[in-house]
Amino acid sequence: MNPETKITSPDSVLYTQVGDEIIILDLTSGKYFSLNHTAADIFKLFVKEKLSFGEVYDKLAILYPEADSITLKKDIRELAEDLKKSGIFFY
Repeated sequence: MNPETKITSPDSVLYTQVGDEIIILDLTSGKYFSLNHTAADIFKLFVKEKLSFGEVYDKLAILYPEADSITLKKDIRELAEDLKKSGIFFY
């Protein structure tokens, strides 16, 4: 995944914010997911704000200045890949 990679979600995926978490429902498969605060931030930046991987990283580096650069990139990539495998993301 390069810095310009854009990630989106199919129309069959609905989500809502519940406190600090995001609940995701895939209408096609009937599966639902719950994302914690940090994962919810990543999800919203990709889907709601339509940012690229590099832009998401830049925003999160500001939100979480204590986070190590390599770990932050790895966490963003892993979440994106997990949600892609689940059919929630595509890129």
